[in-house]
Amino acid sequence: MTRNLQNSPADRDIYAVTDDESGLSIKQFMTAIRQRSRIVWATVLLCLLIGAALIVLPPPQYTVAFIAYPAQSDSDKSGLSGTLSSLAAPLAGLIGSSATSDVQPFDLYMQLIMSPRLTQQLVAIDKDALPKIFYKEWDPVTQKFYPPHDPLSITVRAFDYVFGLPAYEPPTPARLATWLSDYLTITPINSTSMNQISFLTPYPAFGNRFLKEMSSLADGIIRDEALKLTDIQIAYLENKLAQTQTVDYRATLLSLLSQEETTRMSINKDLPYAAAVLQGSYATDLPTWPNALAITAIALVVGFIMGAFAALTAAMIWPLGAQVVPSRYRVVTVYRRAMGYILTVDNKVPVAAE
Repeated sequence: MTRNLQNSPADRDIYAVTDDESGLSIKQFMTAIRQRSRIVWATVLLCLLIGAALIVLPPPQYTVAFIAYPAQSDSDKSGLSGTLSSLAAPLAGLIGSSATSDVQPFDLYMQLIMSPRLTQQLVAIDKDALPKIFYKEWDPVTQKFYPPHDPLSITVRAFDYVFGLPAYEPPTPARLATWLSDYLTITPINSTSMNQISFLTPYPAFGNRFLKEMSSLADGIIRDEALKLTDIQIAYLENKLAQTQTVDYRATLLSLLSQEETTRMSINKDLPYAAAVLQGSYATDLPTWPNALAITAIALVVGFIMGAFAALTAAMIWPLGAQVVPSRYRVVTVYRRAMGYILTVDNKVPVAAE
């Protein structure tokens, strides 16, 4: 049995365009939407349900952060980059080196905290790094990684499979470095050299420990590189000094050697070398994501926009209303009746004036 949901003759005139008309007016569009307001409200409700799922289902995310600044100023020539800059010209004539770029230890630090070199050491000393960062893929029962089963991940893997892209691989230090590049937030503070470094995690205690380890390892790597470079330069200058008898040449070498010895003594393992921490790592008391207010507002806006578009689409496809075909199956019958109710045209809405 077929039931036709039809409009009045006056309503049909809304969609009839005469030869003298060039198109539909805004009032006619609004009338079409109002006559199908059930579609709009159903779409808004659907978006709110999706938003509620995004709020309730994912684990709450906390922001962990710390504030770092350069341990040595640009004018401090005892640092690695300062030493290289000041010695660039003399050493160019002695050992054939070219002028070095003005890269500060803090610049190296900011790049190193997101590098595979650092994450490899992080994973080696902290066995929770990969399971806590990639918690969606970690099974605490089997202690193994598996592909995530959320709809988005399944869709991405299906897309990769269709186009012959690489299959799923368990997390690695290189993948952790990529994750840090994507999700580690670095925010300059008031246009100063200070930076707030933060990321979101459902495990605030782990996040605090992870940031401390990351900062300490990065600073230590840069300090060790500075020590190696300084020791190499000292050994070279001492060797050159032992082979040189010219007074002026020896005076230059002694001056350079004195600077290198000063630099060597200034690299103290008990003090920060590249980056000093102004505010140690801390976590927010309350979850910062999901943000229920923001998600609800976005769901409402998107719902109304999509609902209006769906109402106009229904007006073009079913200008006189939808047809409901009964079914022997109870679930299908309920669904069809619900859709028939939503797609029913409200004849009580006044027709827009031509």
